[in-house]
Amino acid sequence: MYIFLQLYNYVYLQFQHSLTKCDCLMQPITQQQSDHSQEHCNEVMIAKIFKLEPGSRDKSDSDKQIVLKQFTYQTISDERKSYIDSEMKKIYHHMLLEYYDPTIPDYTCLSNFHKREGEYAKNWVEKPLDQQVFAKYELGKSVGCGHYIRGCQVRCETCQKFYPCRLCHDDEEDHDFPRYKTTTVKCNYCHEEQPIQQNCRHCNALFGSYYCDKCKLACNMGVDAKPNYHCDGCKMCMVGLRSESKHCDKCNGCFNVAYFDKHKCIQEKTDCIICLGELTKTIYGRIVLQCGHQLHSHCYHQLINSNILKCPICKRFMPVDQDRESILRWQKKLYRKVFIPFEYEGYVVKVKCNDCSREFPQHHHPLLYYCPSCDLFNCEIIDEYSGIPQQKVMQILKQFENQNQNIIHPRHTQVDDVLQVLQDQFGDAQITLDFLGCELDKTNVAVFGAVLNQFPKTLEELKALYISSL
Repeated sequence: MYIFLQLYNYVYLQFQHSLTKCDCLMQPITQQQSDHSQEHCNEVMIAKIFKLEPGSRDKSDSDKQIVLKQFTYQTISDERKSYIDSEMKKIYHHMLLEYYDPTIPDYTCLSNFHKREGEYAKNWVEKPLDQQVFAKYELGKSVGCGHYIRGCQVRCETCQKFYPCRLCHDDEEDHDFPRYKTTTVKCNYCHEEQPIQQNCRHCNALFGSYYCDKCKLACNMGVDAKPNYHCDGCKMCMVGLRSESKHCDKCNGCFNVAYFDKHKCIQEKTDCIICLGELTKTIYGRIVLQCGHQLHSHCYHQLINSNILKCPICKRFMPVDQDRESILRWQKKLYRKVFIPFEYEGYVVKVKCNDCSREFPQHHHPLLYYCPSCDLFNCEIIDEYSGIPQQKVMQILKQFENQNQNIIHPRHTQVDDVLQVLQDQFGDAQITLDFLGCELDKTNVAVFGAVLNQFPKTLEELKALYISSL
């Protein structure tokens, strides 16, 4: 199942500049300013967007990595801590090298890449690694809190206390921060109290590269990672490109224009189904699943990265939009590679699709069960055909397969299926067998099925596994 964790090649994991020396404020600061800002340092994620030297075959080899751009992606709050910890260990397929333009914001570049999806193969991540661009992450320091990169603190007009942001305030106080009534800020560098604005009137430090007078919001994440725009419908600033977003009056939320017509309107207020946090007051994006349940974007990605692909409430297939397409494509590829273990040949179970609730027979499979009605792998075993003669059970299965001509069949431990997988994975089945020094027949086909289920990547690895299995 580890292969699912490699699916999110397109995830929006972009960053701004290395902020270890507080250079996120994009202007020189004095030593005095630097000393003061240390009181308000926060931990952030830094992304490095890189390509590989020609001919490289290992994306994790740092000596072969050529950094194209690096920038801050996001702050590290308690809510996202576990999600971010897992991100630090990964390298993502970002896009094809021929489409990457380092002269424009990374967020925009990645968005343009997905808009042109029909121009390149959907399985572009399988192209040679030196034809791709990747993203990886490391920790850094900036100025602000766990929610924002910001060069100032804001004063609550209710309690008259200064806090790094409204969310930090709401975590401590028994009242909500009246963000639209904010009038005063305190510089994190010189501690000057002053009317809210984009720059400090005393030391000229930049509070935020983005400033909205309506929301009284100063934010310095940057356009590479998280560009902002103000939505009058939402009455707040949103992350994304205004040109690619559309407000839904029924949902009272913004959605990507590419998927606007497909989204399911949710009018009632709701909390995140994972962390139970509010979705209307958060700075984090929200995702509406096809089943109608909603959750924070970081909670959604945390589930996906943990290989949880069912809605925790109703069990319907959870991935949305491009995630849905990518995961289903990988599941189909995996289903065509995994063999039913020899000892389970002829063992049939009854499964139920969590999306359409249809019940039907399927060969017992170690990983997945396919529903031809939904074209999804979201089924669970609900019964066994115990007490029914084997011949009768096979007739039931055959009848179901005849009624569903579009069904995807699993791989069986038989000669034809093994030859096909060898052909698909290593290019030529007969040359592969010659390299192994053996013939494929009914006596060793079960061994081949077990060996191929370990996903050997090279002929040498295949041979070693085959020899050790004899």
